Amino acid sequence: ASAPKGKGMQLGKKSKTTDMFEKVRGDLGTTAEESAPLVSHSQPAAQAEKASSARESTSLDREPIHVTIVENISAKMSREGTLNSFNVKGDLQLRIADASFTKVKLDLTANATHNAQFRTHPNVDKALFNNGKAIQLKDPSKGFPANQSVGVLRWSVSASADATNVLPVTFTVWVNKGSDDSWNVMVEYELTGNDSLSNVTVTIPYSTSEPAISSFDALYEVSGDTIDWKIGTIDNSQSSGAFEFEAQADDESEFFPMSVHFAKSKPCVDVDINAVTLLDMDQNMAFTRDVKSGMQLSTEDSSMAGEATGLAMLAEKTLQTPIHPNLMAYCPNMDLLALATTDDQVHVYRLNGQKVFGISKVESVGGINDLRWKPNGKEKSSNFYSYFLATHAPFRVGQSLAAAFGNTLCIASAQTGKVMYKNESSTPTKAPITCLGWASNFTDVGAVRATMAEMAENVSLDDFVTSVNEAASSPKVPDLPNELAFIDVASSMPKLSTLPTGGMQSDLFSSRISLDTMLKLPSADLAGHADVLVVGHGDGTINLSMSEDFAIGSFHLGDVEPNLNQSKPIMHCSHPLSTTHALLVSTNSPNGEELHIVPFDLRLISNAGRYMSLLAAKVTELHNLLRYLRQVQEQISTEIRTSHDLPNRFMGNIDETLQAKCDCTWVQAAYHLAVTGHCFPEVKEWLVEELGERGLKRWDKVVVTGYELIRRLGHENLLPALDRLSVLVSRLRGLSKFQPSGVSLGLSTLELDNMLDSVSCLQLVSHQLLESTNSELQQFGAFSAWLRHEIEKQAADPTSATAQEIAEKDLNFDYTSILEYIQGAMTQNQVAVYSGKSTNDESRWNLNVEAGHLFDLYKKHLQQSLDNHGPTDQLPSLDGLIDHVEKQSIALFERISETQRRNVHFGAPTLLGLGNSACTDMKMVDEDNDLSTSFSIYVAIGPSATQDCVKIFLNRLTIENGVSSTRSVESATIPVPRDAVRSLKFIDDEALVLAFVGQDDISRLLKLEYRSHGKSSDDLRYQHEGLTNRTLRGNTQKLIIDESMGIDLTKPKSIADCTIYTFPTGPSWAPESLEVNGRKGRRMICVLAGDRIHYRQFDIDSSGELNGDTPLSDEGGDQDEAMSID
Repeated sequence: ASAPKGKGMQLGKKSKTTDMFEKVRGDLGTTAEESAPLVSHSQPAAQAEKASSARESTSLDREPIHVTIVENISAKMSREGTLNSFNVKGDLQLRIADASFTKVKLDLTANATHNAQFRTHPNVDKALFNNGKAIQLKDPSKGFPANQSVGVLRWSVSASADATNVLPVTFTVWVNKGSDDSWNVMVEYELTGNDSLSNVTVTIPYSTSEPAISSFDALYEVSGDTIDWKIGTIDNSQSSGAFEFEAQADDESEFFPMSVHFAKSKPCVDVDINAVTLLDMDQNMAFTRDVKSGMQLSTEDSSMAGEATGLAMLAEKTLQTPIHPNLMAYCPNMDLLALATTDDQVHVYRLNGQKVFGISKVESVGGINDLRWKPNGKEKSSNFYSYFLATHAPFRVGQSLAAAFGNTLCIASAQTGKVMYKNESSTPTKAPITCLGWASNFTDVGAVRATMAEMAENVSLDDFVTSVNEAASSPKVPDLPNELAFIDVASSMPKLSTLPTGGMQSDLFSSRISLDTMLKLPSADLAGHADVLVVGHGDGTINLSMSEDFAIGSFHLGDVEPNLNQSKPIMHCSHPLSTTHALLVSTNSPNGEELHIVPFDLRLISNAGRYMSLLAAKVTELHNLLRYLRQVQEQISTEIRTSHDLPNRFMGNIDETLQAKCDCTWVQAAYHLAVTGHCFPEVKEWLVEELGERGLKRWDKVVVTGYELIRRLGHENLLPALDRLSVLVSRLRGLSKFQPSGVSLGLSTLELDNMLDSVSCLQLVSHQLLESTNSELQQFGAFSAWLRHEIEKQAADPTSATAQEIAEKDLNFDYTSILEYIQGAMTQNQVAVYSGKSTNDESRWNLNVEAGHLFDLYKKHLQQSLDNHGPTDQLPSLDGLIDHVEKQSIALFERISETQRRNVHFGAPTLLGLGNSACTDMKMVDEDNDLSTSFSIYVAIGPSATQDCVKIFLNRLTIENGVSSTRSVESATIPVPRDAVRSLKFIDDEALVLAFVGQDDISRLLKLEYRSHGKSSDDLRYQHEGLTNRTLRGNTQKLIIDESMGIDLTKPKSIADCTIYTFPTGPSWAPESLEVNGRKGRRMICVLAGDRIHYRQFDIDSSGELNGDTPLSDEGGDQDEAMSID
């Protein structure tokens, strides 16, 4: 290229190679961390400048308390100077160099400039900030971390295109075409704010030829593909300017996008620190402050606006193992993404790519099939063919993870990684799980609709589902009788204590988080909704359950329609306001694969209402309490065996010697020694040479520790759990006895009375166990002291003074307790009898026959045994009684399930037609009309091998008294080029998004309004099929597709109108699969690239909210501020 022509001053020229290296180096940085900020708008030059300034700054010019205010500002403007978008993200960071100054309070100025939204760190007192604009830890006794930058306050601004007075400077670009493909370009700026700007640089791209600069007074730098116009400072003395050049180009778009970088001396949002108070001494402290506020502007050619409109990319991540394209799932109410890799591992990431937790499977026979989060976002499910291992997950209380493998569904705690539930299919099917659905239904739809009608217009159903408007979702006037009826007495009881580690069942109850997760009490809004888990197997079997562990039962689709006998459920959908759910089912016919919509009605929810959700929660709680009791009993039995293992080994050695030489046992010899004082020579040798003082200490420690742990388990775990179990069974008994007329819950008052009787027996046995523990511990104390005395006595010389002193101690021992221990607990302790398996539970005690009178009978026989000093091993033990209560609970669960199973009704299937596509989605929508019981099921099916079109089916349902029927069926067809649609997903109740690769090999995201119904010429046109084409039982009919359409994606104009994002060119970023989160105000799309190791996340709503899960650390402390122009 020729030397640059023009009158300006050229500062330097960089080669393309150097420029490329600097860009790559700047993008990667010196280190790459997964926990890096989600979005960094810093450019390489800005990063290098900041790094340099950070190195130059030392602690010599700072006080021990240093505050840094950092702002990242991004904006988009058109080349005409109009604002398209404006976003600010700020962070106030605190660094304390002296550990003695960590307990401080920061007094701030924090005004909501431009409607800024503030968010404090979770460990900061939020109320104090809201009321007094001060930053202080919730616990004043603790201090901030020392020698570490911590972000304590964040703020964000998101301004619309019509906002005014938000930009400190505006740029306008004038482009005029000359002759011979030459272009004249002028860029002018004007200061619009009061703040001065420094280090202003405008970067202008070019590609065909090097421009000739016309501005004689401009400072600039030319690289291999850009011009950097160095403006320097913009203030009131130099508030405007221009830069002009000429260049050859095929099109004016070569000069776009332009970008502008500059720094500000004051933040955009009015945030400052006024004072720092040392809390311990209540005095003001000196501090220093830095402000790092900068912007980046970028401008694009107006003609390109239709190619990429306002879809903000939140994050990008690369994995080493390929991702399964159909196994990605967003958490509905947290910014978490779960995905499965091809090595059958499940990973959960935050938006910034930081891994939260994962699940590793071992000994797998097959691969992962499905991933689902619970609708309230607190649980997620994944589907495996084989075994599963969950790892530790540092998470907030209530989060849990589920996994289904083979014909088994497991639900594990995401906090601990431990399996909480493992439910095998109630049918003999061995088919793998092919479909998982997790839905939440309101139990009183009428009340919800009435409450929504009374609210402001901006309150939608999302406010109920995501708890955005919790106050509004509650009735204004409480129903006092109902509220009293649903008071949970268990909430007033103390929490159960955790169990020691090393027990059974993977220590489910060994941590506070795990225990609270397993035995969590129903929340205040429990009665308002019911959670339904739908599990579909590859042989057409459907398993339904509620509240994780409350199984409703199994159904086979072949019983619904003979044509579905060999069917496979592949997808599930539902709506919170409808108890009717729907399945998308695949069948094999002689003509090929066919798809059906199968609705099913959960009348158990509509009939029982809030009682159903309460019953499900209580049944789950009962099941978990029994598991807790079982683990307590197993730990008690384990401690008994452990505490007597070492003594038994000691006694076994002497028993062999005594039986061979003295024809007696250790028990007889010890009793003889205690009563007569005479010691057999063999016993003396054993006491002195083998047992000794050291062996006795080991004996004493293991026995005392065992008894004390058993006593603690009884007082802290066993008895409180039985009290809670008694209250819980009483609550169920009250539901069975006083349930409303017309509501059948399947509870039997007689069965619950019998269960209460069994629980009373358990309480009696537990008290006897504790009494025996205390008694045997006291007896062993006396025995241990006496045995130590005998060892000293037998080891001493009979003629020495020491022997005389030892002999004088003989009168100080409690020989009654010693003899009782020798005869009883030393070899046959009552604690083991009460806790372990009874020898005659089955032969002597028929617990089922004695039902209703078990407690009285047990108490009578126990008293007789104690009065006559007879054996108590003939009575049912703790283990046997827990077995009995478990059998009673299983019978109770089966009765409830059988009752509720009759309230599940499967409707007639609708045949959609032949063919299945790899990209398919379905959604149920509430029709906003006078028919409050009218819902529609939309099914979008991508192109197949035989048809180059996207087909959308609309199945309208009418629901009366909880039973659905198909009112009409409609369909629409969208022509697309061959192999153009890679994936599709419903975003919400209005829009559908497609991953689209056009004939120009450009990858795009397209957004279609699927409910427009031909209101304009560009809307979808649905063909009304009428009632005659409804699919009835035994009379399936294929829907006929009308090829008339309103949207044609083979035409460039339709593609341009629907495009919301254009991907960079290259085969690696051709989209492979999509996952959408429909959470209100935070709708996101995850796009998996064609190489299956990259994914990008985009914010559809561009809300700019800060993530509350950010740790109190210095992450993101050195972010640049950015602003861009479209």
